[in-house]
Amino acid sequence: MDTAVLILASASATRRQLLENAGLTFSVQPADFEERSLASNVNTFETDGIAIAQRLAEAKALIISQAQADALVIGADQTLIHK
Repeated sequence: MDTAVLILASASATRRQLLENAGLTFSVQPADFEERSLASNVNTFETDGIAIAQRLAEAKALIISQAQADALVIGADQTLIHK
């Protein structure tokens, strides 16, 4: 049985460490796109920070998965909301 390739689509050292601590074998391939342009297209008055982070994570995973169709791709992001 073939083992699926696992890819972290993030340059985050913290996310990398979490996966390493879990004992997973994976590669890191940060998605190359302008995050600010995607985030700025979201109406922040109607969308909360969680939704913005979800859209960014999904975009990262989709970009990498298009080039690595047989891999399992993890996209992750976070936002900080100051009120």
